[in-house]
Order: sequence, then structure tokens, then C-alpha cells
Amino acid sequence: MAAREAQFAVPHSLGENPFPEADTRHAQWEQFSAASMQRVERLVHGLLELSTVIDAASYSEWRTRYQDAPIAYDSDRVASWLSTGRQIFKLFDKVAGGALDMLVRGPEGLKLAQMIIEDLAASLRVAIGSCDESAMSTRLTRWRESWLERAQLYVSPQSAGESVPPAPLDKWFLPDAEAASYAPSFFRSVKSQRLQAIATLRREMTDTCEKARPKTTDDLYRELVPAMVRYAEDLFSAASDERLQRGLQPRSYERWLDKCESAVISDCCEDMGSQFPTAVGLLSQFANERQMPETFRSAIGLWGAWNPFSSAPFRDELKNYLRVHLRTQTRLRWLAKAPPRVVNAGRHSQKESGEIHSRLAAESNRDVTAAAKLSKNPAPEKPRGAPRKPEADKTRVHWETIGKPMKLTAKVCDALAEHSYPDEYAKAKLRTPARKRLRDRVSQQVRRLMIKAPASAAT
Repeated sequence: MAAREAQFAVPHSLGENPFPEADTRHAQWEQFSAASMQRVERLVHGLLELSTVIDAASYSEWRTRYQDAPIAYDSDRVASWLSTGRQIFKLFDKVAGGALDMLVRGPEGLKLAQMIIEDLAASLRVAIGSCDESAMSTRLTRWRESWLERAQLYVSPQSAGESVPPAPLDKWFLPDAEAASYAPSFFRSVKSQRLQAIATLRREMTDTCEKARPKTTDDLYRELVPAMVRYAEDLFSAASDERLQRGLQPRSYERWLDKCESAVISDCCEDMGSQFPTAVGLLSQFANERQMPETFRSAIGLWGAWNPFSSAPFRDELKNYLRVHLRTQTRLRWLAKAPPRVVNAGRHSQKESGEIHSRLAAESNRDVTAAAKLSKNPAPEKPRGAPRKPEADKTRVHWETIGKPMKLTAKVCDALAEHSYPDEYAKAKLRTPARKRLRDRVSQQVRRLMIKAPASAAT
């Protein structure tokens, strides 16, 4: 695959300082402009280097210098970045919003805002270089006109002594909203339930925004997370119920639930086209219509956190929060509804399988009394295959002693190996294949324990 051509360029500056030297904002603009230029230079240089990427290996090498980019290599995504220049447009959106938010105020603010936007539009034209002239010229004009309209939101009509007409509805997010409603292959069987959940999510976010009127990005994020959790639960439950009706075997159903968890999280907040950033983008339109400038700026900032080059922590925080919630609550409820596992008599009897299912159902429904009765009278364990090695028993005892950690990190595996295999652990030096094999051995032993008692491990 040949390297792609990219004609991006670094502008000389973001425009002249619009404030007189006696104004305190003169120094603020100099500082803000210098910091923004560093970000523009880094992005342009990153895109120019990205144009030489031709495969996954060269992408991995490029990503060592730009670690905010997605981990997986996608040739279509890279081609889109280079052909559309959308990353540069998103960065200039953040620069324009930050400049107006920090520096524009008072009756003269509208003229200053217009000067800043005109200068930024000229710098943006230099940054996007010689991409598709007709398409870029149209998009640049739209960008300039849109921000000139938004600038009116940053000036109070009372302070300016005139009535500022409301800015028209920004339609940039409508294509994203329409694309987000298309059901991926994993959720085609529950397409109608998913569409209903999406409509409920957007309505709840709009109602929350109108009631709370958050003024910062952090406040807006905290207000919107509960609605996102309810959407994830509804989608997970609809897909799990439909799958359960097919009569899958319990073991297959458990594996499918793991796939469903990943698919739900990806649909919620994986990239710019997922449900959360799309709903936030629509929310910014609503705030723009209702003349809520602080909420509008917060929504634009939160939406920009899903930029692949953004270092904001919101996306990772939301993914981790949804993963923990689905795994510790919603998944257990649906796992308990699965029919009892039928296994060979050499491993477990039918009665023992039913008791395992009852214990899982009792714990997932938080029936402490029933779970306690089952734990007092566990089913007798029958010998299976070769006798268990004493090292495996030591691993099990030590794993239970340290609190049954679900995440088997290298530190946890080293602690278990040092307790169960002291002689081999002493010989296996750090960062050697022998140490890795030892970690894999104790990791497999612990994972067998998790499979044997899934309810206890999840707890």
C-alpha cells in the first residue's frame, strides 16, 4: 500500500492580538495563543507523519509518539482523517470556544469575537492546506458563519444594549445522530427496543439539561451519566432476553453475555459515532436554541472529549463505570435466569448443577438468607480426573487470603507464584520467559477457580 499524500501546514499564528496593550486581556491572549499554537503544530505534524503510515506496524510505531490515538489500526479511519481534515476542524472548534469563553465580555465583546473568529478562520484555511478545494472551502465557510453566530451567545443582550436574535439550530450533529440510530449487526434482532432506548436516552438528557443547567463540563458529565447507565441496562436486558429465548446452553449463554457486555459498551461510548457523544452533540443544539451559553459551551467541551487526539478522561471513565455496573449487577441477573447447567455425571450430578444455579440466583437477587443456607450445605465435590497438585491448593488458599482479586495483574500473579512455587520463583528472574511461564501457570489455576464458582468471584 502506497503512502498517502497530505497537504496540511502549520499557520504562522492565530492572528494579531485584538486587545490593546493596556488591557489585561492582551497578555492573556498572548499566553492562550502560544498554548493553542503548540497544539495545532503537534496535530499538523502528527497528521503529516500519519500520511506515511501504510500498515499496522508503521501505525504502531507512529502511535508511540501520539498515544492519544486509537490503539487499533484502521486504514479507512486513517484515510478519513487525512482526506477530510476533521481533526483540525475539531481542534479549532475548541480553540474558538476557549478564546470566546475566556476573553470576550462587555459591550464591545461582539466586535472582538468577530475579529477573533475571522483570524482563526484564516489560520484554519492555512492549516487544512490543499485538501479538496471545493469541499474544504464550503466547510470552512460554514465553520466561519457558524462561529460568528455562536459569538452572539457570549455577549449579554442587556450589556450590549440591543436584542441579540437566537442563533439558528446547528445541524452539524444531525448526520451523526442518524448514523447512531442504525443498529449494528450484534443488535439487529432487538432493533426496535434499541431505537426506543435511544429516544428515551436523548429525552432524559434534554430534560436533565433543562432542569440542572450545568455550567461546567464536569457538572454536565455527572448529570448525564445516570441516563447513560439506564440506556446500557435496557439494551443489555433486551439483547439478553432475546438470546435466552433461543434456548442456548448455559455455557454458551455465559460466553455470549461477555460478548454482549463489550458490544453494549462500544455502542454507548466507544467513539464519536456512539450514543453518548452523539446525544451530547444534540444537547448542544438544544442549549443553543434555549439561549443557555454556559451549558452550550459545556456540551461542546464534553463532546470534544471523544476526539481521538483528546486527553480528556471522560471516555475511559465512562467505559470503566459501565463495565463494572454491567458485570456486577445486570449480567448476574440475566445469568441467574439461564436454565441449570446439565453436565456429565463424572463432573457433577444433576442435583449439584441445580444447586449451583440456585446459589447464583439467590446471590444475584440479593437473597442473603437463601444464599447463606446454600453456603452452609454445599454439594459434595466428587473426584475428577487426576488428583489436584498441592501447589494448586496453595494457590487457591493464598488467592482467597488476599481477597480473591478478579484482575490478575503481574503483581498479583507474582505474589501467588512466590507462595505456591517458592523454588521456581527464586530462580525465575524478572522480565524473563521463565517468570512469564510461572505467571501463566498460577493465572490458569485461578481462572479455573473463577469458572468453578462464578458467583463468588463476581462478588
